[in-house]
Formats: sequence, C-alpha cells, structure tokens
Amino acid sequence: MPELGWYAGAAVGVLFAMRWASAAVYDVFVVKLTQRWYASVLKDLEKSSTLLDVGIGTATALRRNVALVEAKDLRIAGVDSDAAYITAAAARIAADAKLRDRVSVVCASVYDGGVLAALRPKGGFDAAYFSGSLTLLPDPVRALQAVAAVVKPGGRVYVTQTYQKGAAPVMRVVKPLLKYVTTVDFGQLTSTAEAERIFRASELELLEHGRIVGSVDTARQCVFRTVLRVPK
Repeated sequence: MPELGWYAGAAVGVLFAMRWASAAVYDVFVVKLTQRWYASVLKDLEKSSTLLDVGIGTATALRRNVALVEAKDLRIAGVDSDAAYITAAAARIAADAKLRDRVSVVCASVYDGGVLAALRPKGGFDAAYFSGSLTLLPDPVRALQAVAAVVKPGGRVYVTQTYQKGAAPVMRVVKPLLKYVTTVDFGQLTSTAEAERIFRASELELLEHGRIVGSVDTARQCVFRTVLRVPK
C-alpha cells in the first residue's frame, strides 16, 4: 500500500526533525514537569546558598524560577552530560541579566570527580539537586556519593523524581521514543521502594521523602521530593 509507505516516511521525518531540535523538545516534554519541582527546592535554600544542579538540561526550568534565584541571591553550578542542552543553557543564561552572574554550566558527567572538585566553592556547596535525573543515571548510589563529596558536611542533597506505583505497559513504547527525540534516557521504571533502597545505600541521612503537593499523583505514578543530609 503506497499510502502506508508515505505515512511511515513522514513519521520517520518527524522523528528526525524532533531529534535535530532535541533541546526544544526537551523544553516541551520535561520543563513543564520540573518547573514546580525547582521552586520547591529553591524556596528551601538559605539566602546566599551555593547549589550544584545535576542534570540542569537547558536551564529553562531554572530560568522560570529566576525571581527566587535573585531574591535569595543564589549561586548555581549546573552540570549535564548532553552538549546540546548545555549549549542551549549557556545561551539562555547569557541572555538573562538576572542569571548571568549567578549561574554557570559545564558539560560533564556527575561521575567526573575532577570536574565537580573544580566547581566546588571554598568549604563545599551548601546543597546539590537532582531534578528528575537521579534514576536516569547508571549508578544512582554512586551519583549521590559523588555529589556528597563536594557538598559541605551537614549540607543537603535534594531529589525530585517521578516513581511508579504500578505497571504502565504503554511506557515501554513511549520511553524509547522520548529518549530518541530528547536524547534523555528516561531510565527504568522506578518504584518508591527501589528509590528508598537507593537512598539507604547512599549512606546519607534521610530527612524527608514525600509527595510534592500539586504535582503528578495518579493510580500509576507519583512525584516525591527527597531531602538527604551529608554526614558531619
């Protein structure tokens, strides 16, 4: 059927176009979810705090919370392993006078201890933040330990993440497509029980682990905010 081949070709073309514009697609799919998560964390920080943002993406969610960043006089170092996102983030930050001197970004892995050490302010970061990125990483426990090494003793590590309450078969199809068009690997479906195992294994002190009010909370999924403390 010739028309079937035409539709298939069109679909492939759309996917290639979305892949080419991955940073923009990221903003559509991810930022709407994470903007509120960022606000919940930024509100929690003390004035003049320093923050390590792991998986900063295009920095759009952060930029949408610029009023909080400015009001609290925060200094933020963002890392992401995707060069396209960091390029987009750097451009957005440079274009925003309120963020330009407060936020820096670098393309790097959270497992690169040398890069994290170079970003570390004197005395260590006051806090670190994984916005939906922790369970996407190949070794979440090691990632938590890596950031704990550059956060000051007694400092906090924040995690906001979507967890699964039950099986969602459609995601087996959707998630690979999202990875292709956004370059983000949305990871394995992670349950709240598995997340708790990760936090225990990190050996950081668990201060908070509960739902974010007003965010996703359905029969199959929920969003939690977790706060961990680096041992003194």
